[in-house]
Amino acid sequence: MFENLIEMAEHLMEEGYKDAAAVIAGASLESHLRQLSNKYGVPVEYTAKDGSTKKKKAESLNQRVRKERL
Repeated sequence: MFENLIEMAEHLMEEGYKDAAAVIAGASLESHLRQLSNKYGVPVEYTAKDGSTKKKKAESLNQRVRKERL
């Protein structure tokens, strides 16, 4: 039905589902940021103190990608 997540978010917004639209749009942005991280060799995961693997936060990825591009 939708080509991508942004189209889905736009549709939800038009229908009055602003919270759901924001979540979908945020997921789309985070997905793109993770792709950019991979492109520039920025690790998207880290090992926590308990030994488990965790995904890095979008803010952290954004800062590292920006630093790698400069």
